[in-house]
Amino acid sequence: MNYLEKDNKEKIARDLLNLYNVTRKYSNIFPDTKPLYDASEECRSMSSESRWKYAVNSLRIKVPEEGTIPNSFPQKHDSIELYFSCSVQGKYFNPERVYDPLEFLEFNIEIEGLGYLDNSDAYDIYSSWHLDKHSQVTGGKDTGSKYIHPEYHFTFGGKKLKEQLLGTQSISSGLVFIPSTPRLPHPPMDAVLGVDFILQQFISSKYRDDLLFSPEYQDVIRRSQARIWKKYATAFASHWNPDLKSDMDGTIDCEKLYPNIIHLA
Repeated sequence: MNYLEKDNKEKIARDLLNLYNVTRKYSNIFPDTKPLYDASEECRSMSSESRWKYAVNSLRIKVPEEGTIPNSFPQKHDSIELYFSCSVQGKYFNPERVYDPLEFLEFNIEIEGLGYLDNSDAYDIYSSWHLDKHSQVTGGKDTGSKYIHPEYHFTFGGKKLKEQLLGTQSISSGLVFIPSTPRLPHPPMDAVLGVDFILQQFISSKYRDDLLFSPEYQDVIRRSQARIWKKYATAFASHWNPDLKSDMDGTIDCEKLYPNIIHLA
């Protein structure tokens, strides 16, 4: 199967539907996969002839068995669940041009559970990660920021954690310092790649590998990797291979993705 052919909304909606169908077989990890089904329907009905779009709202993902993540703090914890939300819009894949694959991205991973200190009662614990698209925030303008802002970057906490700390008394930052940096460069992700990221990072191989190595799952992941990551990888590589720049449309380049890159002499 050619994973580098031109896209349309039906193909993207079908990938989301296939992801819905394969993940719902694993109810110990995915108690409710309806947000993926809803995203597929939205993609089919709301996308235009030139752009695709959809949103996954609060997809619940459970850490199986004890619900713990080893080597975490607090050490005594359980009932860990993740809530994944992703609103995304992009251009259909065109193998002949190099461009920014996404025009809009709102990507959040929230982690909730119960923590215990010594013999104390359980208390709420919370954490979050945010994948940001910088030009979306600034409108593409140079804001003269004092700190580096790769076009796509992961930030620990983000506005979701800030909302939790400012809006509830049950969660406290305690002695933990939560800075707004570093902003870690990372390839852009759609909902498909976001689900795969969570499985790879937060779910033990004991529970996830049967799903990850299934042909149906890998087929969906391959297409999203081609759809979202090929343009990113080509733009990055163009710094050392200028011939690649002839196919670029100006919406993406290595310097935008990695502002700390040094121009070649």
